Amino acid sequence: MRRTLLAGVIVSLSCASFCVPVWAQTNAMSAQHSTADDGDDALLDRLARAQDEMESRHIAEALLKRWSQANSDTINLLVARAQSAEAAGASPLARGLLDYVVLLAPNWAEGFVRRARVNAAAGDDAGARVDLETALRLEPRRFDALTILSAVAERSGDKQQALSASRRALALQPMNQDLRKTEDRLKVDVEGRDI
Repeated sequence: MRRTLLAGVIVSLSCASFCVPVWAQTNAMSAQHSTADDGDDALLDRLARAQDEMESRHIAEALLKRWSQANSDTINLLVARAQSAEAAGASPLARGLLDYVVLLAPNWAEGFVRRARVNAAAGDDAGARVDLETALRLEPRRFDALTILSAVAERSGDKQQALSASRRALALQPMNQDLRKTEDRLKVDVEGRDI
């Protein structure tokens, strides 16, 4: 079953890899994104003022859904195929597709966050950190990128950066209890203080 799925993904991707240079000429401009719009600002404000963890989770999911949609059908197709490749265990293929995504949409933070996830899962912490830092330059309020950066930095032994990223994420999403626990744990490790 898995081999059949992977073969189907590779066959369906063969056109995508062949057509990307043509798409790059026709759709690159439509794939460009601004850092945020009014809807993002309103949701981020609501996220910071959420009254409980459930409300915070729903608002965060709404933001992540908004951020996951590009203004380009080409980019959305490449992202969908990268997700399929990753789910099928074809991380190098997913990484290759996401390389095209960031090439075609260099101002879309989501592309860098997705590639960072693939890099981190493959053990490429340095590549993940570069992508996350790029995503955060494009959109400093990406709490998901900050959360991943915290985990990658901690795994790499940089607990100070892990704590800093965790605190920045918590400032954006104060009702996230997992972030709070991470910050508390890192605070003890870095600052030697109990909670």
